[in-house]
Amino acid sequence: MDAGPRMDAAEYERYVIHETVGSVDWDSPEGVDEFRFDRATGLLSRVSLRIPEYLEEDRDRALGWLSADSTPGNLRLIEPKADFHVEPAGARWSTDRELILLRDGPDAPTAERLRVQVAPGLHLLFADGLLTGWMLDAPESRISPSSGQPSSSPPDPVLARVLEDYLRLMAFPALDDLMDGEPGFRRSLEELAARIDVGGGAADRRSALRDCIDDVIKEWYEE
Repeated sequence: MDAGPRMDAAEYERYVIHETVGSVDWDSPEGVDEFRFDRATGLLSRVSLRIPEYLEEDRDRALGWLSADSTPGNLRLIEPKADFHVEPAGARWSTDRELILLRDGPDAPTAERLRVQVAPGLHLLFADGLLTGWMLDAPESRISPSSGQPSSSPPDPVLARVLEDYLRLMAFPALDDLMDGEPGFRRSLEELAARIDVGGGAADRRSALRDCIDDVIKEWYEE
């Protein structure tokens, strides 16, 4: 999940090397969270956040963030460093309205919680001043159509519920059945795809999710 200026590969390289400082690991074999701060102002200017494939086991821990105080704001890098590492979220919890991603480790029951909205619908989660995870409002509206351009279609509550079920299905421990090629998992995918009417609602986003599900079926069961 990316938030910040759109750019091609050459622009991104220049942006990372000459215009910003932050957390990037060119040699990492796996996706890592990236926070880029403007060299001149120190302000956060771009984030790229990894979505883990594990469900959060503690439902209350995840949903507890919905009642945390929320404020618009930004982050400033006080002590610039050439490189640093930000531990990514380890688990996720989804509803039809939010996608909540939390780093490993329990939160102290008495911790002071704060949600900082650094971009429209994107909140960084802090417990006693320490980054605990992040949250995305209305994840259905963030589905990228096949055109690659942001969708202008209005909210689609039907698609939101399908996406919620898809995100729960495509996460461990349920994802073990996909790894094992279980026929029941294929049926679950096909049932989700059948619920998506690409002729209604946010048709561009519906088509994108339907195509995504079809691709999973083809990759794991038909090749």
